[in-house]
Amino acid sequence: MHISDFMVHIHEALSPEQQCQLEDFVRQQPCVVGAGMSARNSHLMTVAYDSECGTAHSILTRVREKVTGAEMIGL
Repeated sequence: MHISDFMVHIHEALSPEQQCQLEDFVRQQPCVVGAGMSARNSHLMTVAYDSECGTAHSILTRVREKVTGAEMIGL
């Protein structure tokens, strides 16, 4: 397993409940090994995934099913 990660910036304001739901949704995606919202900035989520199994782009596409205003940053 080769673990990579990326950061997602979410433009929409999410309630704490919506943040938890999004984290759970992302964690359930194929190849994802972890996801978590930033404690300091609720607009940032880090996603760790097995890069031999999937891509950051494919995971971001799934995130956008739940929040349309999402983009990768820091790449």
